[in-house]
Amino acid sequence: MLTATGAAYSAKHLASLNVIEDCAAELFGPERICAMAGLVMEYDRAPETALGEMEP
Repeated sequence: MLTATGAAYSAKHLASLNVIEDCAAELFGPERICAMAGLVMEYDRAPETALGEMEP
């Protein structure tokens, strides 16, 4: 839990980061973001798949 001062301080910085992230997402485009997310999730499943293939 943050103090009121801490909350105000972090809100200012988070708002700035949100603006940057929104701009980057707009530049990158929703189609590419979806493709990237799909690849990351596929990559996340790869070790589990590899382990399953190694089990006798």
